[in-house]
Amino acid sequence: MIEGRWAGDTPTLACLSVRTGFDLLLRALDLPRGSEVLMSAINVPAMFRLVEEHGLIPVPLDIDSETLAPTAEEVRRAITPRTRAVVIAHLFGTRVDLDDIAAVACERDLLVVEDHAQAFDGVPAVLPATADLALWSFGPIKASTALGGAVVAIRDGVLAERMRALETGYRLQPGWRFVLRVLKYAAMKSVSYRWPFALLVRVLSWAGVDHDAWLAARVQGFDGTALLPALRQRPSVPLLALLARRLRRFDASRVTRQRRRGLALESRIAGRVRVVGAKTAWRGFDLFAVLAGDAPKLAVALRARGFDAGTRGNLAVLLGPREGTAGARRLFEHAVFVPLYEGMPDGEVHRLGDVLGRMGTVAT
Repeated sequence: MIEGRWAGDTPTLACLSVRTGFDLLLRALDLPRGSEVLMSAINVPAMFRLVEEHGLIPVPLDIDSETLAPTAEEVRRAITPRTRAVVIAHLFGTRVDLDDIAAVACERDLLVVEDHAQAFDGVPAVLPATADLALWSFGPIKASTALGGAVVAIRDGVLAERMRALETGYRLQPGWRFVLRVLKYAAMKSVSYRWPFALLVRVLSWAGVDHDAWLAARVQGFDGTALLPALRQRPSVPLLALLARRLRRFDASRVTRQRRRGLALESRIAGRVRVVGAKTAWRGFDLFAVLAGDAPKLAVALRARGFDAGTRGNLAVLLGPREGTAGARRLFEHAVFVPLYEGMPDGEVHRLGDVLGRMGTVAT
């Protein structure tokens, strides 16, 4: 049972996606329209849209490229009488230190939500002391993937029961839809290897299509025009079975190997290229990002050398009614994601580091 082995006595829900869990939370809270939700200024667009779908106002919290988190003072300045919650995303395979932010939220009696969509290092996970609710994702582009599914841990048992009752009322996702999903990603996996991927990029370029945008559209979990009906479903039996298997067979040593690989690459480019998230509390390196003065140019140069680098992916910057998202905008515009796959030979990691190092003059 997924929920029973996840976080001990902490109430948990297995959901169709992180967005499903977040929507359940907002439905269960039933906040007054016009209430404000402070959010990390970078996340997938659907997280911002969900807040708006509930008649609430998402308020961006700026982040910088090294800590990937807002400061406690920034959170304090953003709070108004209408503020009800703070949502912090752990980005790019990192976890940020939220002790000071949680202390500010506690002073103002605000709900703290931690979105661990890009940070997972094994189970049983424990609800962080800094959070009232935490979400973990196992979507198709995650290192620990079940091609979908999420787990939500909730501190308040009454809130958890409300969310569970709402989810129980959803229709069950048909199993055949998950089978189609498996076939879709099997096809995508077949073109993810070095030479097929290079060919795909060349064909899309010839057709005038940005390959980053094309891939982001292919891995988008839900149709943007029908978000709520798509995510308000219970996960299918095959999805839950695969998710349970992934959690049961999670290899903790994989995290250790990936960290070793990431630190080796980082040390190889130290002093020449700036690494995103260098001052975060924990880094798993499932995503490895660097900053470049001309991000598209660096990505193209890396792809020409056999590395399927990309920019932006399926993330977006929340540009709310308030100013002060310069750090997030800069990160969004200048970040380049470089491949650092499980099983990537040490020789390829070293070659990647050498290539990045030689291009250090374009980094900022």
